[in-house]
Amino acid sequence: QGSLHDLIAYLTPSGKPDSEAWRIFQITRSTFSTCLEFQDELCERWRQSTRAYALQDAAFVKNNIVCLMKQWLKSEKFEEFSSSSPFMGTLGNFVSEEISHFSPDGADEIQRIIKKKQNERRKSLRMSLGIDRRRSLSEPTISTPSSFPLFDFSPAEVAQQICLRDFQLFRELKFHELVGCAWSKDEAKAPTLKTMAKRSNEFTMWAVTEMVKYIDDIKKRVKVFKWFLHLAQALKELRNFNSLMSIYAAFNNSAVSRLKKTWAEIPKNNMRIYENISLLLDANSNSKELRKTLKEAKPPCIPFIGTFLTDLTFINDGNQDFAENGEINWTKRVMIGQLIIQLENFQKLPYGFELNSNLHSFLNDTSQPLPEESCYQMSLYAEPKEGTSTPNSTFNLNFNLNSRSRSGSDAVAETMKQFEEQCQAQMETDNIMQRDASLRNWARNCAEDSPQLRFKDLKDKLISFKEVLQQTQIIRYVLISNFRAPVSRQILVLDLMDLCLSGNRDDHVTLLKMFQQNYEKHPS
Repeated sequence: QGSLHDLIAYLTPSGKPDSEAWRIFQITRSTFSTCLEFQDELCERWRQSTRAYALQDAAFVKNNIVCLMKQWLKSEKFEEFSSSSPFMGTLGNFVSEEISHFSPDGADEIQRIIKKKQNERRKSLRMSLGIDRRRSLSEPTISTPSSFPLFDFSPAEVAQQICLRDFQLFRELKFHELVGCAWSKDEAKAPTLKTMAKRSNEFTMWAVTEMVKYIDDIKKRVKVFKWFLHLAQALKELRNFNSLMSIYAAFNNSAVSRLKKTWAEIPKNNMRIYENISLLLDANSNSKELRKTLKEAKPPCIPFIGTFLTDLTFINDGNQDFAENGEINWTKRVMIGQLIIQLENFQKLPYGFELNSNLHSFLNDTSQPLPEESCYQMSLYAEPKEGTSTPNSTFNLNFNLNSRSRSGSDAVAETMKQFEEQCQAQMETDNIMQRDASLRNWARNCAEDSPQLRFKDLKDKLISFKEVLQQTQIIRYVLISNFRAPVSRQILVLDLMDLCLSGNRDDHVTLLKMFQQNYEKHPS
């Protein structure tokens, strides 16, 4: 503990400085002084060294002050570098009147740092005003397909691309977002943490969606469960503990954990993977196993960020910033600084995998999955609660395309909106030919305007309007809007479906499901 004056004297000795203390100071400076207060004390330390030390010792002190200033200014937020602020005026005078005479090169470097920070500030202002609309690296401009072809890629391949994507964002995390628990007070002050949390939640729900979506095929569900278990194992081996936690959370989501029949079919060797991961990520005993693994882990590594946030919160809330006499509680700053330095060490070495653009594009399609409520409904349909009956074939999952909000799916939502308006309008007329022509025209436009509209999405939506449309019409519109084949081939399939439905069949929905399965296997 000590005053700001004492701290600066410790940081700028007449000998070799404490490099770790310098970094801790850079990380925690904002918690005990303003930039102007710190700059004033540095100026005083400079003047005091001339009076109190011999010439050689004074030179050591001043050289340490110059070096400390360069490191401090490099790590400072660009918001502090407003040309109209008192801090910038004091800093400019100190550099030109004192440092430039002692170390011209040091003064020039400080001026370059200041100029760079001011340029960053101006760029940020332009972006906030909408002048610069270029996207950051954390928002890749990649067009996304409508669904993830899960079994087209091995879990090991996917894990590598997840590591590349996650590390890109993890590397953008700066200490400013962590000090003082900034994320818990104002999300705007922790944009990268906010994005990381959002991505983790979306990744979890994407996994949940994939594991429950095969509502009437337990073999496929088992296959998906096994795929994600192998993905979790690959992420563990690659030391991506953040995404590993997301997959673990998916397995423990109520929509997945309740599927007892599916879990019972998982082979023992796959279950051992789950059990080992459970032991590693168990939150009991203060995440003892995970902490031990992180301590021994070598880069490249993406730690589970939640552990660090928990520790930072505990340190921040459990220790006073200042002693009763007003002195700085430096011990608290050391604990915070050392924790953040540990995190920064993992940011230094990236993964060396080659980027797979196609797979990377598919991963971006996981960003906005089904809502949790819809996943739970699908889970109930797949394995109803004991004592309840299985929903009938026209069971409606209340699947709302707007709630999916997939990246790049605005056209899909707009198409469905138009469709609902069309159906509503057709309810007011008995003109079957007019209804047929209108909806047929709409369905053809779907194929051009909204290629992301999937077979199941449209089928479910059409069936929800079964009181307006005949089953034959439903199948017609589904086929028209989804086949990418030539028109002549579409007409052939439509005629075949008309023949199938011309007989005395009651369960048209079952027939539609059968056709869907064949369509997905043999789209041509």
